[in-house]
Amino acid sequence: MNALGELFSLCHQVIIYFNVHKGNSETVDEHIQDWGNGDEGKGISMDIYAKMVQRDTVIIIQLYPSNSTGFLLVFHYDLEKAAEQALAVLQMNSAEIRTI
Repeated sequence: MNALGELFSLCHQVIIYFNVHKGNSETVDEHIQDWGNGDEGKGISMDIYAKMVQRDTVIIIQLYPSNSTGFLLVFHYDLEKAAEQALAVLQMNSAEIRTI
């Protein structure tokens, strides 16, 4: 099973946002700052953030894990890599993705 399929099996709900900033006429930075009063951006590595800006691409995966009442967010420029990162965090219970 691929990472996205595994996420679907481990979560009550998975929401994928793709380039919503373009429909809102926002820059990548403005869009990321809109999420959670701007503090979500602190969890994005500089390399990933730079590629998001360079490619003008924002993919956000919002996860509601089956074993939690909150949700997790992953910001990336590549859907497959975002799904793999989200799966790794769910499996390792890492702090890389902010729990809301």
